[in-house]
Amino acid sequence: MSVSPPLTPVAPARRLALPSFAPRVTYVLIAVNALVFVVDLLSNNLLTMYGALVPVLVSSHGQWWRIITVGFLHADILHITMNLYALYGVGRLMERFFGPWRLLAAYALSLSGSSILVTLLAPPERVTVGASGAIMGVLGALLVYFWKYRQLLVGAQGFLGRLGRMAVINIGVGLLPGISWWGHLGGFLAGAGAGAVLLPKYEHPDWAADHLEIRELDGRSRSGLAAIIAAEALLLAFWRLR
Repeated sequence: MSVSPPLTPVAPARRLALPSFAPRVTYVLIAVNALVFVVDLLSNNLLTMYGALVPVLVSSHGQWWRIITVGFLHADILHITMNLYALYGVGRLMERFFGPWRLLAAYALSLSGSSILVTLLAPPERVTVGASGAIMGVLGALLVYFWKYRQLLVGAQGFLGRLGRMAVINIGVGLLPGISWWGHLGGFLAGAGAGAVLLPKYEHPDWAADHLEIRELDGRSRSGLAAIIAAEALLLAFWRLR
């Protein structure tokens, strides 16, 4: 007669909470865009005159600030309403998972990446305004995040599908007259790259904790950020020298 060894009890799997951040930077960006729009309106579009992105003014006249200021200017009330509504949605979501400083870094890199692609490939005298390139970058970063954790996070598959459809629609919308396709595409690509290097990586602080913590950016991530910045600078330099 054989005797079976006693069964070893197995502890049930625990669901650990992710760190969650309040969306402060998102609201600051929304407020700054709204304030600039009001000032521009009251000044009879003076800010747009000196801040809109016009490729020839950037490349031939050295007005490099337009690469950034373009992202805070809007053509009319419908334009800013649509962009700020989109920023409210995707910005808060990204800040919740990435935190404020990673969101801000991705937003800045997406805005500059969008502007650089417009400067390189859009007609030299075309005027471009709007935050849509930076917002597309936030969308790209979120897609990278939910793709990476699609098997681990509750609801990640649903987010991935919705964000993917949103990205396709907005890149497609860029083909319509009056919409900057290069701006949408450049922002999305820069944001996806930034999302990959800024991607939160989690660690369990101790056996008793019921939550995870985000690791600090390691050397590889910092090198990735430096590479994106260098690539954008080189693209501008290439345009200048061609």
